[in-house]
Amino acid sequence: MSMEKTFRLENGLQVLVQESHAAPVVSIQVWIGVGSADEDQKEAGVAHQLEHMLFKGTEKRGVGTIARSVEGAGGEINAFTSFDHTVYYVTMASRHFALGLDVLADAVQNSQIDASELRMEKEVVLEEVRRYLDTPSRQLDQAVFSAVFQRHPYGRPVIGFEETVRGFEREDVVGFYHRWYTPDNMVLVIVGDVDAAEAERQVRLLFEGFQRPPAPQRSRTREPVQEAPRVAHVEKVVQEAMLELAFPIPQVSHPDAPLLDLLALVLGQGESSRLTERVKNQKQLVNSTYAFAYTPLEPGVFLVGAAFEPGKLEEAYAALLEEIRGLRRNPVRGSELRKAQSIIRSDRVYERETVDGRARKFGYYLSTFGSLAPEKAYYRAIEEATVADILRVAQAYCDPDRVTVATLTPRGTARPADSALIERARTALKDGTPPAPQVVGRREKETVRIALPNGIRLLIRENHSVPLVAVRAAFEGGLRHEKRENNGTFQVMSQLLTRGTPNRNAFQIAHEVESLACSLGGFSGRNSFGLRAEFLSQHLERGLELFSEILHGPTFDEEELAKVRRTNLEALRNLEDHPSSFVFRIFAETLYRRHPFRMSTLGNEKALLRMTSRKLRKTFDRYVHPDNMVLSVVGDVDPQDMEALAHRFFGDMQRGGAIVDDVAAEPPLSRKRVKIRASEKQQLHLVVGWRGVSVTHPDRYVLQVLSSVLSGQGGRLFLELRDRQGLAYTVTSLSMEGLGEGYFAIYMATEPAKFDRAHQGILGEVARLLDQGVGDDELQRAKRYLVGSYEIDLQRSAALCANIAFNELYGLGHDTYRQYAAKVDAVTKEQVLEAARRYLDTSVYVLAGLGPRAGE
Repeated sequence: MSMEKTFRLENGLQVLVQESHAAPVVSIQVWIGVGSADEDQKEAGVAHQLEHMLFKGTEKRGVGTIARSVEGAGGEINAFTSFDHTVYYVTMASRHFALGLDVLADAVQNSQIDASELRMEKEVVLEEVRRYLDTPSRQLDQAVFSAVFQRHPYGRPVIGFEETVRGFEREDVVGFYHRWYTPDNMVLVIVGDVDAAEAERQVRLLFEGFQRPPAPQRSRTREPVQEAPRVAHVEKVVQEAMLELAFPIPQVSHPDAPLLDLLALVLGQGESSRLTERVKNQKQLVNSTYAFAYTPLEPGVFLVGAAFEPGKLEEAYAALLEEIRGLRRNPVRGSELRKAQSIIRSDRVYERETVDGRARKFGYYLSTFGSLAPEKAYYRAIEEATVADILRVAQAYCDPDRVTVATLTPRGTARPADSALIERARTALKDGTPPAPQVVGRREKETVRIALPNGIRLLIRENHSVPLVAVRAAFEGGLRHEKRENNGTFQVMSQLLTRGTPNRNAFQIAHEVESLACSLGGFSGRNSFGLRAEFLSQHLERGLELFSEILHGPTFDEEELAKVRRTNLEALRNLEDHPSSFVFRIFAETLYRRHPFRMSTLGNEKALLRMTSRKLRKTFDRYVHPDNMVLSVVGDVDPQDMEALAHRFFGDMQRGGAIVDDVAAEPPLSRKRVKIRASEKQQLHLVVGWRGVSVTHPDRYVLQVLSSVLSGQGGRLFLELRDRQGLAYTVTSLSMEGLGEGYFAIYMATEPAKFDRAHQGILGEVARLLDQGVGDDELQRAKRYLVGSYEIDLQRSAALCANIAFNELYGLGHDTYRQYAAKVDAVTKEQVLEAARRYLDTSVYVLAGLGPRAGE
């Protein structure tokens, strides 16, 4: 059992160290007791602006050096700002712990906040503001928060406003930094593969000399009690309408906070929740729906929302009110409460799987409460909750006189009057008298590879650090095996796997999944599809029984197919509402003219409308059989026991032979191709890209190193185009490898007026690489970052489970991940330059764009 060591330095810095030797990784986090809610109106966004500036250089480390030093050691460095906290964190291989701690200590104590760098970084933040304005869900949330918190600073966006950001001067940011970034207002958390005594020694060495006057007491404008309903509206150029209801609730320290989390789970979280099962699945009124209790440091808000076709606003609104009314009138079922308690209990286990998750939990509680005791109180309240408690909080807080109703609708469409929305809420939620409450009372081991008699390749890897088991059945298939006339088949098939078997319908499967406090669902991508799950180890056998039942015979029920078809058609229509994803769709259909990768994994309208249960069953029978199956299991499991369970649950599956499909070959890219799609967004999103390589190609690792040279906070694109030129908030590169095909691409989101500079800036950085090659230092940084990120990603059993399954399925060998570090380390700068010249031609490439620019 891992134990925590806590201590406080004389300057007031609170420190927690937890040794955890399950993986050679460490997370270091610094939590500052200040957020955007501690700003005044004229400095809105300064906490977030300071977060951007902190890594911009110290006296010891110049601009760009901080990120480069961490990424160069294979680590990840980042930060986030909320209403109540600002957090800086490093995750890296534990062998580099001393470097990571030194970097964070230097940054939080000695940031220079250079005036010229601030001017550039303000442009980056303004790009983030524009991205925020282009995201419909964020605009709806902001409308809700502005209406609920009319005086309290929770009503302002964390990132601030364009006018406040433009107005920041160096003295504003420096003043905020010195006022709030004080040792007595900080919590340092270290979790991972470290020696606690040595960690404490290094902490004292780096922080004991840190002296600043104590931080001021927080003084925030209190929000008056809301005494009447409120309404807010947003109009945007969108395909999908949204609705959100908000009710004021207490802060996180209130004893009702855990009960409100349980209420939200019953109402709108999970496939068997009331909103999902009744409003989405049965009535088919919405595309998605949710409920969430937001309980920050000060009084928060209970949110209930949905997204739907624009013409269904009134029906969706009535359905949401009906479900809220049900919770106010009648106690929830005991099984619903037990399921919600089980989900929260299991989430606690999942959080313990990574060092980041544990560090974040410790940091949150220490920064918010100054103690870890409230965490124990929270889970005790969860366990002791009764159905009467849930009824009480539903009646107390889902008050029709204090509701805020917000809508987001396509520009130019009709919407109900404010008075009608208010009257409907009052009528629905006040109708009837509620009945009286009813009270109801170690280190990882080698992967074991076993070939079952029927041909299934079984992979088992023990990891007993947490009581979780990840399971994945992977099959070759997916987009690569589709044609235009059946495009979307694998996506729909994977969605329907958990929608019914001969023994259980969709609701019964969802209820069983949530009763087991597990996750279970189909997946489909470009090269493969299948079924994945995570179980608490105590429920493994019961979980595998359900897993096997699904793989033996999904029914592909026509009614469920109709629901999935409608959802996917809506998703296709709404793609443009998600510009960073949609621009890659434009890129793919421009890069590929014949290959299936030109199509969307969602399918196309004509193919979806022609899809039938019989066709899906035929595809399932063709692809789901032992000869095309890898079953991987990673976690708290004994290999011998698992082998016996595999024989029991999967040994009777019948063989089917090799999968051979005629995949259209794509001719080489011979000239520049451009496709710019006009869209009424604040930002213009662009992708510049080229044909890449497959997962089996020897240049795979070279292109990944090349991408790492360009991307990341220490990469060329970030340093030049974001930091120095302020062209974008987001700029990155990637090498996407598939079976037989791949691409290399650079993505940027920028202000429309900066399009030409951004486009030429990308090509300029590529040309500089082709001309000058890669330096020794940046090559090593890129390689260490790749390897470190890879190690960090594989902390979770589910991630390793997927990795070994796909590597085995694609013919690479399940243990390929063990060779990753050596393969990357073997890449030379000559190979990087050669690959860049082979694949990245600045005169022959694809340019895809989406935004307010009508042509090229």
